[in-house]
Amino acid sequence: MEPTPAPGDLRRRRRTLPRAVTLPGSAPVAPFHPANPPERSTGTFGYAQTQLPPGSRKLDPVEPGEQGISNTERPHAEQAMKRLFEAKGVDMFAFYDRESKTYELRSRTGLVRWERWATPDGEIRYVVVAQSGENPIPDVDGTILRTIEEETAAAGGSAKFVPKERNSYPDMLGRIAQLFDNDRAPEFVYIPTPGGDPNHPGAGSHGIPDMVQSRSPLVIAGPGVAQGVVAEALVRHEDIAPTIAEMLGVRPIVGTNATGVRRSQLLKWQDGRSLVSGIADARTGASPHGAASRAVVFTIDGMSQTALLDEIKKGTLPNMARIMARGTMFRNGSLAEYPTVTWANHNTIVTGASPGHNGLVNNSWWDRTTQKEQLITDGGFKNVLRTGKLMEQQVETLYEAVERSFPGAKTFAINQPSGRGADVSILDLVGLTKLLPSIAQLGVKWLGNRALRDKEMEGSAKEWKGEAIKDAFATAVGQVFWGKDDPPKLGVFEYTLVDNRGHLVGPHTEDARRALRAVDAQVGKVLDAIDKRGITGSTAIVLTADHGMGHQDTDVSKLGGWFQALDRAAADGARTKESTRFVYVRSVDWKVDGAVPALGTTGDLSISVVNDDADASGAKPAIAGATVTVTDGSGGQWVGVTDSDGRVKVQVAPKSGPLRVKVQHVDYSNEQGTVPVPGAAPVSSGASARMRTRRRP
Repeated sequence: MEPTPAPGDLRRRRRTLPRAVTLPGSAPVAPFHPANPPERSTGTFGYAQTQLPPGSRKLDPVEPGEQGISNTERPHAEQAMKRLFEAKGVDMFAFYDRESKTYELRSRTGLVRWERWATPDGEIRYVVVAQSGENPIPDVDGTILRTIEEETAAAGGSAKFVPKERNSYPDMLGRIAQLFDNDRAPEFVYIPTPGGDPNHPGAGSHGIPDMVQSRSPLVIAGPGVAQGVVAEALVRHEDIAPTIAEMLGVRPIVGTNATGVRRSQLLKWQDGRSLVSGIADARTGASPHGAASRAVVFTIDGMSQTALLDEIKKGTLPNMARIMARGTMFRNGSLAEYPTVTWANHNTIVTGASPGHNGLVNNSWWDRTTQKEQLITDGGFKNVLRTGKLMEQQVETLYEAVERSFPGAKTFAINQPSGRGADVSILDLVGLTKLLPSIAQLGVKWLGNRALRDKEMEGSAKEWKGEAIKDAFATAVGQVFWGKDDPPKLGVFEYTLVDNRGHLVGPHTEDARRALRAVDAQVGKVLDAIDKRGITGSTAIVLTADHGMGHQDTDVSKLGGWFQALDRAAADGARTKESTRFVYVRSVDWKVDGAVPALGTTGDLSISVVNDDADASGAKPAIAGATVTVTDGSGGQWVGVTDSDGRVKVQVAPKSGPLRVKVQHVDYSNEQGTVPVPGAAPVSSGASARMRTRRRP
């Protein structure tokens, strides 16, 4: 057992939970108290534990690999970060240090470093081991910026972004650590300043772990759920799948999480907790546990909670309001995982596993094994298809859990980016033939929904059209199949129009509000089909989003700058690959093969150069075309270029030692070191020859 260290002082004040309030016309119920509260501070998503229980152990990444920074990559990573800090749009860096096995969050003015530990009963805790300068995290409060008035005041006006000093970054230690559990994670991530992210051109943005972009709405309705209630609990996307599973009566399974502790839970891999006990109707004694015959989940891509509540207050979203009236709304929303992007969080919602565990770590990443970028949301529509194959086998989707518990039950993923295991998954191109018998009905409904769309988009931008067509099709599937005598056991719907408008014009603009109202009408059509079948009372209905959406500055001179900064780092010899805020260091290993020519002789110095990253077989590929320059202390210099096997023989005639070797390649960072020369005076151990092999965590 490792010794239990004293924790650091990265703590925020604990807020007491306010009393629960109710929507107009409903009766009050008891405040929300989860049956199994997380180890994280309930009031702040912070970390205020005073000690670790006996028997706790330090956790390494779940998938040990090339993610994070090793000693050999450190000089290149530090140079790249130094250059990136010259960019206006870069605020912080986060990474896993593979040598010290710690995590670090760094700003221009300070840093915090922490470790991740597991308790004997399978809980994860975090211990801050170092902090210097200013804390990079200004606040971790998950209860701020909950209304349009609060957000607007913090931003200093309508349709403006909330600056960092008035923002919050909940649960940063956990959200960073989970990412580096996956070997697809980069050496480090850069976190843009709020309001300055040209990865999303336009007036709206998401991807940053601040409160505005991390908060997603969450409403849960269904049999046994308290109706018309606003709950104050802080919850997260990992909690949604276990909650739906329990409402449906999914059989528990012996599973695990990042601690590796085997335990009974609802999904094979489960980072979250079921919220069922907290949303039970205390007035009647009813419980949602196993009470729902089916579940329907509406995920409204990029929906801002503050915009949603503002429109609800105005009475312009009657269908989302009726879901709220039938169930429990979480005032603080649901905390999206980091990064706050579509594919990462849709897969979290449907698996109960964070991106670092479900495998969809981002909307794109650099694949070290293929040496290619794995694109999803960029590069054409084809990239969003069949992404279920990218999910880790260790996790279980809701679709798979339903099939495990209810063999033969029908499950639908309608335009939803996480459809593995569903009977019908539109984006995974699975089960589409099952739609054919209903094609005529689907066509009629789709055309009707398009007519509604055309009326709503009058005077709007042309980009509205494509997203609205997809949304109209999703609604048609809902109308037809939930209007049948045997509706699916589970259906997860994705609506994309709100995200599209939020990016282009900003989430609080009138055009974005019109998009939200248009999606509300589409949701209403599915609800009407459920009502018409008379199954509303036995159906669990969830309304949520994959992430929030924040306004950003449209003055391009204030945005980003990281691409140019990384170009400058490359000119310094530190070459990287960037993929949606993930930065991968490109480096090589080299070694001397055979004997080194002795002092005063002439002979071949054989050197082999390989990629520092292993391929799918575990081997490090040879690097051809690398320039190897060898010099001695007397000014002698010899040059060679590696062949297709990554080898080169450089004829040298050393007159003094040691020999200095420099390896350069247009695609990789410069590497250098020294080689002792037989017959020369010994050199210090720090200058000895070596093959720079990676030390894995």
